[in-house]
Amino acid sequence: MTDDPGQASIDRVLRGIPRWLLRKYLEDLGGKATAEYGLTEEDLLDGDGWSASLAQIEDYRIGSLSSGQVRIRVTGEPETVAAS
Repeated sequence: MTDDPGQASIDRVLRGIPRWLLRKYLEDLGGKATAEYGLTEEDLLDGDGWSASLAQIEDYRIGSLSSGQVRIRVTGEPETVAAS
């Protein structure tokens, strides 16, 4: 949660979806990125009533298998965040 009582936030780690594809999905939902993909280690997007940050984190490993992971944090109006 955030310190602002009028805002809500949710943090998740998603596996098996690349950061660029998750960013594209959020752009399709109306998000506007603050920088081109790949220029920073974290993507920041702003949408109507929400904002999101995406960061590639260390791969998830099970034995010799590994899967990419992305940390996503969505912050915004409680109703909007609850729908994410």
